[in-house]
Amino acid sequence: MRKSRPKGRLRQRILPESLDLHVKLKSTIRRGLFDLCVQSGMQALQDILGKELDRLVGPRYRHDEERDAVRGGTAPTTVVLGGRKVHVRRPRARQIGGKEIRLRSLEMFASEDPLREHVMGEILAGASTRRYGSTLDPIPDGLDEFGTTRSAVSRHFVACTQEQMKKFLARPIGDLNLLVIMIDGVEAGGSCVAAALGVAQDGRKHVLGLQEGATENSEVVKTLLEDLIERGLDPKGSFLFVIDGSKALRKAIKAFFGERAAIQRCTIHKTRNVLDHLPQERRHLVRSALREAFRSTSGAEGRQRLKALAAKLQDEYPGAAASLREGVDDLFTVADLGITGKLLRFLQTTNAIENLFSSFRHVSRNVKRWRSGSMVLRWAATAMTHAGKKFRRVKGHDDLRLLAVALKPAARKEAVGA
Repeated sequence: MRKSRPKGRLRQRILPESLDLHVKLKSTIRRGLFDLCVQSGMQALQDILGKELDRLVGPRYRHDEERDAVRGGTAPTTVVLGGRKVHVRRPRARQIGGKEIRLRSLEMFASEDPLREHVMGEILAGASTRRYGSTLDPIPDGLDEFGTTRSAVSRHFVACTQEQMKKFLARPIGDLNLLVIMIDGVEAGGSCVAAALGVAQDGRKHVLGLQEGATENSEVVKTLLEDLIERGLDPKGSFLFVIDGSKALRKAIKAFFGERAAIQRCTIHKTRNVLDHLPQERRHLVRSALREAFRSTSGAEGRQRLKALAAKLQDEYPGAAASLREGVDDLFTVADLGITGKLLRFLQTTNAIENLFSSFRHVSRNVKRWRSGSMVLRWAATAMTHAGKKFRRVKGHDDLRLLAVALKPAARKEAVGA
C-alpha cells in the first residue's frame, strides 16, 4: 500500500505564545545557573576565609592554651565580583595583645586589579562610563552591589590607564633592532599627540613613544626623539624615517641624526596636497599619473615623471605644479635604496601609523569633552597599546635585510653617487 506524503517540505509552525515561552524559559534557566554559580562562589570564599582563620587561631570551640590569637566576630568588607563590588561579611582575628590580623586570602579577592581590567576591557570594546552597569550580568538578590556608577567607573579607568601609560612610556627600546621609524601626529581636544612607530629587522612593528603638544612643531618632535634616545635608541644609528612631509618633522630629525637619517615622505599625503589644488574633473588623471610615478623602481625615473607632470600642470594649475615640485627628492628615498615590491609600497606611506590613529579615534569615540592634554595622551597611550597587541609583521619583511645593508653610510654614499 502506498503511503501518502505531503508535497513540499514540512514546516513546523511555532505559535507566538510558544516562542515567547521558550525565550522566557531559556532566560530563566540562564539566570538560575548564573545565580547558582555566584552563590557557590560566595560560599567558596567563606570556606577559604574560614580555613585561613582556623590556621591562624585554631579550630573553633577547641581549647588551646598556646594560641596567640583569637576570633573577633565579623565585619563588613567588599570583594570584586563580575566587574563590580559587593558587600560581604569577613571573619576577624585578633592577636592576644589586641592587634587585628590581616587575612591574605581576602586581600586577593578584594584587590581592585580585576575590576580595573574588566572596566578597561568594556570601555575598549565600546561601552561608555554611563552604560557600564548595563553590560554586567545581574547578581542574585541579597547581594548589595556598588562601584558601577559613571564616576566610579571613570576613576577605575583613569587609575588603570595612568599606570599603563607610565609603563608604556618608560620601557626600554634599545634591544628592538630598529630600522624604520615612522612619525606623525593626531589632534584631539585642542592638543596634538606626536607618535613614533618603529619597524624592527624581523619585520615586527612597535609603538615607540608619544609626546603631547599644542601643535605638531619641531620642539614637540625633538622632545619625542630625546625621549626615545634616553630609552635606548642609538643616536649614531642609521634609520629610515617615514614622515608626512612636515618641515617641522624633517628639521627635528636632521637636528638629531644629521645626514645619517634617510627621510621618506608619504606619497599619500603628497597626492592629497597636489589634488587639493585641482578641480574635481582633473583629479582622476593626475592621481593615476602620480600612482604610476610612485610605483617606479628607480628613483630617477620617478622624479622624471613627476617633473614632466609638473610641467604639464604649470600653466593651468601653477599651485598644483608647485606642490608637486616641493620635496620631490624625498618621495623616492626608498626606491633609491634599492627596495622594491611590497616593502617599497609599505615604506612609501605612513599608513601603518595612521591605522594607530584610527584605533585611537575608535576607542575614544564616546569621549564628549577632553579636559586636558594629559587626558588626550592617556587615551592615546591606551588605544595604541591595545592596538599594538594585534600587530602583524610588515609585508615584504624578508627584504628588510637589504634595507639594513642599504642604510649603512658607505652604501648610501654609493647610491647617491649613482
